[in-house]
Amino acid sequence: MSDSFKHYKSKLLHKYFDWDVKDALKIKPLDRQSNIKSGLCVLSMLCKRDFYQYIVSIYSFTQLLNPEKIVVVNDGSLTQEHLDILLTMIPDLTVLNGTDYIDERVPTYTSWRRMLALESYIESYYVVQLDADLISRYDLSEIEQAYSENRSFILGTEIKERWTIEDAQERARARKNPNNKHVQQLAEENLESLKAINYKYYVRGCAGFAGYAKGSFSIDTLIDISNCMFGSIGDTWRNWGSEQTAANILIANQPSSIILPLELYGSVARYDEKLKLIHFLGTWRFDGFLYNKIAKEFIGKQLTIT
Repeated sequence: MSDSFKHYKSKLLHKYFDWDVKDALKIKPLDRQSNIKSGLCVLSMLCKRDFYQYIVSIYSFTQLLNPEKIVVVNDGSLTQEHLDILLTMIPDLTVLNGTDYIDERVPTYTSWRRMLALESYIESYYVVQLDADLISRYDLSEIEQAYSENRSFILGTEIKERWTIEDAQERARARKNPNNKHVQQLAEENLESLKAINYKYYVRGCAGFAGYAKGSFSIDTLIDISNCMFGSIGDTWRNWGSEQTAANILIANQPSSIILPLELYGSVARYDEKLKLIHFLGTWRFDGFLYNKIAKEFIGKQLTIT
């Protein structure tokens, strides 16, 4: 399958999802007065392609944990119409421009702008990074506990524990493939460089859903990590995927950080009815239209609320 065909297919599936869940715009504005979790901030980077997905993501999350602050970082593609709708549905929403969060000392693509925006709140809030392609279903008790105890968390992947730097690097080098030049693979092959900043651990998580403890890092932390990687893999560190790797490094080295259990918080590729939160990521997002089905079920329930 050619890349152009994949792109066209993806575009059509996104358009169909938007049409299929258009009733999301009929949901009444979020209740921003009741059961507020003081000191909790939820932040998302948003593009116009994921606009309807974000509505489902933020509404489903706030039904379970209602944060004190909700922030959207506009990647530059949201129109005034998008912003007007968001501000109607989330009256106290804070909207930031991603272009205001560029620092050449770290990579500058969109996810890093999100990370820098997140850093600007970390001194005052426990910040949850919430991707648009997530649906929260019930009882996020692990997230509430992490927030209440000020412990960072990250969505797990195939790995359920953090590794030592040495172990993670050895595993990366064991699967080394000359054709794989992806930044995460190259960074993991060179994790020993992090010893220069006294980092000892690594986790293979997913930054699409992660919690950052209040006061847990600063811009200097991100610069230190980046300097280690620039020294090891050069400007490859500026490629897409480095922010994911930086989040893995950052959270693995925070005291008492949590890797969320896959059986409760996971990818749609491992879908199970027991999942409290589902990540409809990448190539699996629209498989079997399960995303559409669960999103429409959620919207339907919201429309019955008076």
